[in-house]
Amino acid sequence: QAKTTVRARTSGLIQILHVEEGETVAKGRTLLEYDRLEAEQRFRQAEEKLKASSADLKHAEQEWSRMSTLMEKQVETLQQRDVSELKLAQAKAALGQAEAEVALAKNLLEKLTCPAPHDGTVVAKFAEKGQSVQPGQDLFLVADLSQLEIHCKVDEVDAASVSLGQKSLITSDTLPGRTFPGHVSEIAPRVVQEKEYAAV
Repeated sequence: QAKTTVRARTSGLIQILHVEEGETVAKGRTLLEYDRLEAEQRFRQAEEKLKASSADLKHAEQEWSRMSTLMEKQVETLQQRDVSELKLAQAKAALGQAEAEVALAKNLLEKLTCPAPHDGTVVAKFAEKGQSVQPGQDLFLVADLSQLEIHCKVDEVDAASVSLGQKSLITSDTLPGRTFPGHVSEIAPRVVQEKEYAAV
């Protein structure tokens, strides 16, 4: 049985809950959304800074090229070209920093939604609208109920006749007259001594 605890990837305020307990979800479906106002503003500011840094770099490249040409003609001094070269290096560094800030802001925006990790059913919901959460905090438990695991105990006398892969028929008191096929997928390595049972 695929069972995953969905946890918060970043801190924030839950703005929208898209699912409730018992609801079936497909892989990738958005389970909740955070408040995006602050993150979107940060992203816009980072993009504006990147645009300005790109323009500054272009101007610095043009100035450095002009100074190099004048140096060849012995119109400008070496010191003036060095100043131009320094400004070019600073503009490149500023552009790199601006690009990093855009990437960071974009990554944060992507974390403001919470996707379902796989097809399944929301068997538990720990989040509420308006709740403030921290990274790693449990939000949902999503399980694939198409294949269920049943943990049961076998009397010690019968344990020796149980083997991995052995087929079984499962019954339930709540569904009288019905049987469900299954197989033994795991056998506990030890007997539960106090009960004289083996767990399977």
